[in-house]
Amino acid sequence: MQLSSADYHIRKEGGHFNREEFHLHPERYQSDFAKFTKVGDILLAGAFWNPKAPALFTREDMLDKQFKLKLLLTSPAILMGPCPVPKNRVPYRIRFMIMTQSLIPLNRH
Repeated sequence: MQLSSADYHIRKEGGHFNREEFHLHPERYQSDFAKFTKVGDILLAGAFWNPKAPALFTREDMLDKQFKLKLLLTSPAILMGPCPVPKNRVPYRIRFMIMTQSLIPLNRH
């Protein structure tokens, strides 16, 4: 399933999602992406991300037992923003991350 910003952002003050407003004032929105982490297995995050925009999910979301994502396909820049995965502290449910051209297996002992 391909998602757009309107699918996982809601306006803090209520009302409808407005793409132009979101691009100009992303701080007026909050993420509603957690609903997708409960049913999806793979996230391909490749869209532009404004640092003022809300993160797609938090580390706390990743530790939730309902968090189902097992594969993140992304770039290092996205890991610092909308998909905040602290280096060397990836929750056990995430089995692999693909960053740019490299496959990084997350070995657990």
